[in-house]
Amino acid sequence: MTTFKRIAIFNHKGGVGKTSLTANIAFALAKLGQKVLLVDSDPQCSLTTYLADEQAVGEWLNESLTERGRTIWSAVYPVMSGQSAPKEIEPVERRDNLFLIPGDISLSEFEEDLSDAFGDCSKRRIRGYARVTAISRMVENAAKKVDADFVFYDSGPNIGPLNKAIVLDCDGVIIPAACDDFSLRALSTLGHTLVKWIVEWQGLSTNPPDHAVLLRGKPEIIGYIPQRFKVWGGLPASDYSGFMTKLEVRMSSEVIGRIRERFPELAKRGASECKLGEVRDFGQSALRAQREGLPWWEVGGAGAAAEQVFVEIANGIMRYYNG
Repeated sequence: MTTFKRIAIFNHKGGVGKTSLTANIAFALAKLGQKVLLVDSDPQCSLTTYLADEQAVGEWLNESLTERGRTIWSAVYPVMSGQSAPKEIEPVERRDNLFLIPGDISLSEFEEDLSDAFGDCSKRRIRGYARVTAISRMVENAAKKVDADFVFYDSGPNIGPLNKAIVLDCDGVIIPAACDDFSLRALSTLGHTLVKWIVEWQGLSTNPPDHAVLLRGKPEIIGYIPQRFKVWGGLPASDYSGFMTKLEVRMSSEVIGRIRERFPELAKRGASECKLGEVRDFGQSALRAQREGLPWWEVGGAGAAAEQVFVEIANGIMRYYNG
């Protein structure tokens, strides 16, 4: 029986720091003794290049369709080519309690295939369900191999079929938001998209063909995380302080509110309760950490302040599921 929780750090707007947030939440959970499997589901492979050196990444990409293949593309390619089951992948251990399924630039081909796969699901063709659930089934096997407590997906900035298949299979969604007006505007589209996807899958999961594997189809809103704001005297600078209020209002109306109208069980908490933490701009420390594949708090400059922020977020996620 599956006991791990699948979580998507998702926002279709680019530039909100999804990859750094995903990595550092995972580092913090691992530090707290939780086993975490990271899945790089973005064809840009940003999470993979964060956590591995250039030589390792090059080898994984070059070997992806060989017997040694261990990227996400290695797993789904057999299903895309007509087989029923994805290849089992051995996750790469990056440090204690932290494992990675590397990304692959060729995953963009699978995304193109998924458009047709969802169409096949609408016609109740089992091949469509096999392709739509390929990543889900691969992750199920990989998470069991490492006895994971949490699986985190690092997704690309779009609302394409790949992200739809991933988000619909997750237990929960965490929404990162940069402190700018573009992020505010994007939230209305995000809320609408999530509701649309859930409704669509409800239809596709009704009367499926025999033996079809299904996505979970009911991602809950775990929370949101404002990011990249400047601070003054330990508090958000005045412009950003006002933005925090606007962000909470927009989260309440455009994301939580929209979902509650159709699926109240998926948005259990109000916007003020949903804020998991605030991640200020750590400047050069964040850039250096990414170059060296380290948590922000293990490089000079960020230190204890960054560790406190991410441990608080990690504890918030665990409380959400454990009470």
